[in-house]
Amino acid sequence: MTGLYNHGWICGIIHDMEYKEALCSRFIRYTAFDTMSDQSLAGKVRPTTEGQEKMFLALSDEMRKLGLEVYYGEEKVLMGVLEGNGAEGSVAFMAHVDTASDVPGNGVKANLIRSYDGSPIVLDGVTIDPAEDPDLLKYVGSGIITSDGNTLLGSDDKAGVAIIMTALSYLSEHKEIRHPRVEVFFAPDEETGTGADRFPYERMRSSVCYTIDGEAEGEIEAECF
Repeated sequence: MTGLYNHGWICGIIHDMEYKEALCSRFIRYTAFDTMSDQSLAGKVRPTTEGQEKMFLALSDEMRKLGLEVYYGEEKVLMGVLEGNGAEGSVAFMAHVDTASDVPGNGVKANLIRSYDGSPIVLDGVTIDPAEDPDLLKYVGSGIITSDGNTLLGSDDKAGVAIIMTALSYLSEHKEIRHPRVEVFFAPDEETGTGADRFPYERMRSSVCYTIDGEAEGEIEAECF
């Protein structure tokens, strides 16, 4: 998740320690939704799995409690709008709720290591070893979240969902921060390649939309395959 913090004003918000904790707990809560997509139903059913629908409904409730206007129609793309409070324009952020079906992705049990010491992380039948993955050593002393070793974790892209929702929470609770209209979109079935097939473009005022779904800290991708 660390590599997904650094996105403009979102970066400043998440550096608040209280909200870092909120981000962590929110992400772990989201991983418990069984949102693994089903490639065999791509283009036939939207979303392809019931767990995605359940997560959309939970996010809808969460955004309404934060005071956002919410739209969730036949496109099955969840949209939330936080109106601006003194800054002109509009900016959009997006993430997807489904997880890949390449390996087991349901029944996730998140494992939080609050202060990583640089040693191999031994899970159920799996060891994550910095000798094989030296990027781990960048996070010595930091918190690391893994699955229990039996499933994927789902940070692609529930980390993005958690970051966006935590930023919205911060802005809704700190009205002294001037910001433009903020539009957020949560899409289904990105892993099947059909997530944007029925995107509600006509509802979008923003001329730019940033997808929070990256890798290295500070990395921005300007195109996709």
